[in-house]
Order: sequence, then structure tokens, then C-alpha cells
Amino acid sequence: MAPSIPKPTVHRPSLLLLCSPPSPPNRHSIHAAYHAPISEALARVPDAPYLTVVLAAPFVPLKWTYLQSLLAGLYSLVASITDADVRIVLVDHVRGREYPPDRIVPFNDTTIPDLGTYAAQKHRYQFLLHPSTEGSYELLATYLRVAERYETVLQKQIIPLPGGLSLSTEYLVDTTAPATEVTERYRGVCLGGTFDHLHPGHKLLLHASTLLLKLPRNDEPPATLIVGISGDALLKNKKFASELESWPYRASSVFSFLSTILSSPAPEVEDREYGDNEELHAKFCDERLDICFANIVDVFGPTITVEDVQAIALSGETRGGGTSINERRVGKGWNPLVVFEIDVLDATFDDTDAGETRKPDDFSAKISSTEIRKRRAELKLQKSDH
Repeated sequence: MAPSIPKPTVHRPSLLLLCSPPSPPNRHSIHAAYHAPISEALARVPDAPYLTVVLAAPFVPLKWTYLQSLLAGLYSLVASITDADVRIVLVDHVRGREYPPDRIVPFNDTTIPDLGTYAAQKHRYQFLLHPSTEGSYELLATYLRVAERYETVLQKQIIPLPGGLSLSTEYLVDTTAPATEVTERYRGVCLGGTFDHLHPGHKLLLHASTLLLKLPRNDEPPATLIVGISGDALLKNKKFASELESWPYRASSVFSFLSTILSSPAPEVEDREYGDNEELHAKFCDERLDICFANIVDVFGPTITVEDVQAIALSGETRGGGTSINERRVGKGWNPLVVFEIDVLDATFDDTDAGETRKPDDFSAKISSTEIRKRRAELKLQKSDH
């Protein structure tokens, strides 16, 4: 029997503030910079429903290839440490920038808020954690100068952690590589997946998709993100089907994750049956973004029924699906979708890794819902044998 949507816990999420990534942000440097603070933060807040990791750096103008690769490295690191719910939030910040109370917030057409905008929201974190480095203390102070205008933060809520970047590598962002050219963004973006037992690979795909969006001004029609979530018809032949989550449970997990990375309130999903092709809609980013959650019954979903979408984000495994979608769209006389492919996550990192990048088509160590369902089924079998 599929699980019901979980009720809110009595514990609140906690926040880990991190300075800019090292340059270049390969697997080895990301591990050296962030393994210790993330591991320590998780150990300090074991009861948190999830840990929000805010990474503050000069991310705007937005460079999609660089950012999705950075997120892939971070989520691979997270997967090598824990199976707990860790959510990475990117915020735009330049060291030394201040956010006075009377400032005029500049127009931002990306889904990455600046640090002042993020801190001004009432997140109500249980704890604020940060590495014990000079740059991290400076970042915390800047965050608190804004956050404490809107809520009380007690000293006992602030937890310094050992480890992290040295001062010589803080606040560095790789802006020299050709792959970091500023990315064209779009008013309509789509993606699809099972989103069963939401894992770091799903989170990367969802986050990378939002980074492709070009948000309008408040007096213009909203941008659109279409999230196709596989319905029962697409899942009936999945391995370990007894461990599959229900459609509303999966939709609720996606809602919750997107609300965190987009800093928007999470809408509720009714715990009921959802029909084929039924859609849920929710507004995010001050109603400048409409997200459609579609119960899809085939690999195409709304991509061949909605013309006004320009780009699709997918993984290497589903590259063929993107080709089929574009063939159908061209056959209808529509423009093909611009295809953006995310990196493959790999949780097998160890200290002997020299920073090599896994080949795009190498899925041997990838994180998957199937493997999660397999482990859950095996655990139940072990318990039943005792």
C-alpha cells in the first residue's frame, strides 16, 4: 500500500550557510571544501525534517552549465554522506555587499534571489549553522543583519562548525571557462520523471530546470514550469513496485522541495486519487512563476499538447525521450524544444578520487529510485525473517 502524505513534524528545518565554491568546483575540491561542514551539520541536527544548505556567491548573471555542474558535485557529495533530506539553495551575494532596510531591490529575472531578499523571508529555522572561518562569520553577520529585522534569532540557535574552506579559497567562482557563458533563459520550461522516493538526482533535475527560467516583471504573464510526474500507467512494470509512492505523495515531495529552493510557501496536495492527465497548478516567486504538476500517462505528457514551451531539462538516460518529443513537435509544425542535459550523479566518491568527471553515459554508479525501492524491500524482508 502506497504511503499517505506525511504530516508536518514538530521539528523545524535548519540552515547551513556556506561561502562560495572553490575554483574550479570539481569533485575533489568540493569534497575538500564542504564534506566536513555538511557532515557535521547533519550530526548536529539529526531530528530536522530537512537541512537547507544555502550557498552564497556571485551567481548572477546566471551560467547554467556551470551551476548545474556545481549542483551535481554538491548533490553527489551529499549522497556519499547521507540519505537524509538535504536541499541546496543558491543565493546571489558578493562579499562586502550590504542590504540596508531602505534599499530598492533590483529587478531579478532569475530564480536565484540575492542574500538580502532570501534573509528577509521568515524561514523560522531551528538552527543556523556555519563553518568556523573568517568568510563564513562575515556571511553569517550579513545574513543576520537582514533576518533579525523580521524575526528573533537567539544566540543558542547559532552553531559554529569545524572545517570548511580556508580564507584563500573563499568567494571564488570559476568565470573563465568557456562553458560558463551566460545562458539564454526561457518563459516556458518542462521536465519529467517518476520522482519516486525523491533523491539527489531528482533534486538536481528540478533545480536545473528552474535555472532555465526567465521570470517576468510583476505586470506581465507568469513564466511556466511544467513538471510531468509519472502516473500509475507508466509505473506498473517498475521493479519493486510494492515500494512505489503514490502520485499525491510524490507530487507533495516535489512541491515541498521546489518551495524550498524557490523560497516560496509550499501549497498543499490533497491525499486523493488523481486522474490521468490531471494537473495541479501553484504560483511561486511572488506569482511570477506558474508551476504545473501533470499526472502523465506516457513519455510525452504536456510537451506535445502545449506549444508555448521552449526548453526541456533531462538526464542522459532520457535523452532518447527528448528526441522523440521533438520529432512529435516538429510533426505538428511546432518549434522543437531546446534540450539541456544534466550531469550524472555519483555517490561513490572517496579520498582517492582525484577530481575526475564521470563520463556522461556512465550510469553504473548513479543514484536511482529503483535502488532505493530495492533496499526498502530487502529491509522489510530481513525484518520479516526475524
